[in-house]
Formats: sequence, structure tokens, C-alpha cells
Amino acid sequence: MHTLVLLGNDGYAGAAYRRIAGLPGVMCAVDRSTSMTRVWRLLRRRALPVRLAAHMWWCQFRTAEAPPPVTLPMVRSNRDLAAHIRQLSPARVILYRAGLIINQRVLSLGVPIYNIHCASLPEYAGLGALARARADGALHQYACLHHVARGIDTGAVVAREPFTLCASSRYCDDERAAYQAGAALLYRQLSTIIK
Repeated sequence: MHTLVLLGNDGYAGAAYRRIAGLPGVMCAVDRSTSMTRVWRLLRRRALPVRLAAHMWWCQFRTAEAPPPVTLPMVRSNRDLAAHIRQLSPARVILYRAGLIINQRVLSLGVPIYNIHCASLPEYAGLGALARARADGALHQYACLHHVARGIDTGAVVAREPFTLCASSRYCDDERAAYQAGAALLYRQLSTIIK
């Protein structure tokens, strides 16, 4: 039984990929669904504050890690993901740093889909979770592996990995800690499945 891991297309996802690439039974694809049009819509709806978007972009720019290899299969839409699931018949799908919002058609395929959200759930669901946790002084956080449900980050949490934010440090340092915890959780879950 194998696992399909859908990775984001950034340095944090690239670091996670390099950690899991040699694990047996793991197939990876890269989520390329995010576009400038989508980001612009989030900014216009104020779902993503401009200042936070700038911080996030700066952190991505500063990371020394390379994104996942361009040779990995791409997923640009739920239709693409459904096609991969039908073709590969994975036992499960795990999302890490993927921005694709999974629709009901994909959920109805019957394959368990999980997401790794790098902030405590249910308290800090959705976009801007780390910034909200910092603002609240909630420095003890968890990267959470949860079932993907119809609402964003609303599914049951099945595993967690602790990390700590540092209010006196830069946002990028906290983001790095969060995504390192998320990558460790991904590796641990995949290693457990293999055994």
C-alpha cells in the first residue's frame, strides 16, 4: 500500500521532499494550483492581509532550500488530483504545504486524504495561523495531521508534532520552526505506515 504526498512548490516543501524521497511506498507530486490571480483574490477579499503576504513572501525568498524537483508530476487542480488518485490507487493522500482546496468530488473518491497544518487545530486554522498565534501569545504550538473535510482545517486531528514560537524573534524564524515540525510529522507518519 503506498501513499501519495502532494507537496507545495516552495523551499519548505523541497526540504520535506528530500527527507522523504527515499522512503518505500511514497510517491510525490507537486501542487502548482496557486497563481498570482489566486493570491490577488485572497488579498482583495482580505482573507490574506497584505502585510502578512509580504512577510510570507520574504520568508520564502530568504529560505536557502530549493523547491521539490521539477521532474515530479504536477497537480494544478482537483481534476488533476482525482486523475492521479484514479491512476495510482494510493492507500492515502497526504498534503504538505499544498494550497489546493480539496473539493467534494475528490473527497468522494473514497481515498483518505490528510493535511499537515503547521499550527494548532482547531484554534489556529486557515491562512495566517502563525501570525494569529504570535499575536495571541500562544507560543506552544503543534503541527497537526488531520483528515481533510469540507471545511478548511476542520477534520479530526490524528497526530501532532510540537514546536515553539518565539515572540521576540522574526516571523521567518517562527515559520521555519513550524514547517520543520510539519516535515518531521510527515516523515514520522510515513515511516510508521511503512513498518
